[in-house]
Amino acid sequence: MSIHVEVKTEVNAPASTVWEVLDDFGNIANYTDQVKTSDLQGAALTGVGATRVCELAPFGATNETIREYVPGEKMVIELYDLSGMPINGTMSTFAVKPLGDDRSELSFSSEVEPKGWIAKGFVGRRLQSRLPVGAQSMLEDLAHAAEAKVPA
Repeated sequence: MSIHVEVKTEVNAPASTVWEVLDDFGNIANYTDQVKTSDLQGAALTGVGATRVCELAPFGATNETIREYVPGEKMVIELYDLSGMPINGTMSTFAVKPLGDDRSELSFSSEVEPKGWIAKGFVGRRLQSRLPVGAQSMLEDLAHAAEAKVPA
């Protein structure tokens, strides 16, 4: 049983600026407090095959690899080897859509595969309620980072 998460937000920044922040794949820790550290692994900075290791707050670590990449529009990231978490892995999509010259929509969707014993009972229900909150917070952090790049 997987858990589906879907959130979005509007950003007061051009889509190109939002993409610039998102596409800086190795630096997610610079804009969200949900990630303590993020380090690129290998030579690829972004695009299909780029991989990072993230230490998550408040617990655990994960490996993340870009599996699909449409520059300026969409990035699909697989999370795996999630140590210390009740999740086997996820496949998550970030998408950026222009809403005009100075506004854009940022969306996130994810299929989360909880560990077998987690999917049932109280812990599974709690995970289902917490994942959208965390995803929305991460999107808001990304939106604020993009808005901060827009000249006043």
